[in-house]
Order: sequence, then C-alpha cells, then structure tokens
Amino acid sequence: MAHEIRCGNRTAHTSGLPEYHRTVEGVRRCYAGTAAPCNWMIETRDCDGGPCVVDCYTLTGAMSWDTDRGWECESGHEHVHTEVRHAEGWDYAADDWDVKSLAAGGLMPVGMDGGSYTNWGVM
Repeated sequence: MAHEIRCGNRTAHTSGLPEYHRTVEGVRRCYAGTAAPCNWMIETRDCDGGPCVVDCYTLTGAMSWDTDRGWECESGHEHVHTEVRHAEGWDYAADDWDVKSLAAGGLMPVGMDGGSYTNWGVM
C-alpha cells in the first residue's frame, strides 16, 4: 500500500531512504519519537499463494503509538488494554466459548473486529 506523506525526520529513519507515513498523526508521532512499527499480525498470501501471517509494518509500513486506552496504528488497527475493557464492561471474544464465558462473567463480548457478538445470535 502506498504511503502518501513524506517524513523528514532523519533521526527516526535509519535506512537512508525517504520514509513515508499514511497519516498526519503518524508524522507527528514520528517526530515526537512515540511511533513504533505496528506489530499487528495480518494473514496474507506468500509468493506461492499459500497462507502466511506477517506483521502490519512488514506488509504496509504502518507505524503505531500508545493512546490513553491502548494503541492504534496508521492502517486502522487498534487495541484496548484489558483494564480499560473491563472498566467499560466488555472484552474481546475469539469464539463461541469466549462469548459464553464473558457473558457469564457480566462482560459484553466483542469480536476482534469490534463487532458485537450479540448481533450474531450466539447469546
């Protein structure tokens, strides 16, 4: 994916080549020294067409940074820390077992993509 904003922060980028960011926030975080490569794992295809998993930065070059709730990245990935999720009354659910366990514990199950499992009729 193409990055659109050229970064002039030479102290953060050691490749010697021009570096780019997807967002203005990414450039700001880069200059502040608070951005790091996004390590969100993404399923993709290898050169033989087989499935493989790589981190977001390797695939897209996107940077991520901490927020008051967790972290987010230039490609749109975000993660909310456990303490915040539980204080807000929800948690991530990966499967039907997680959904039932969380619901039994009084937490709203939320899919890893941010969608609520209650819409899927599982509960």
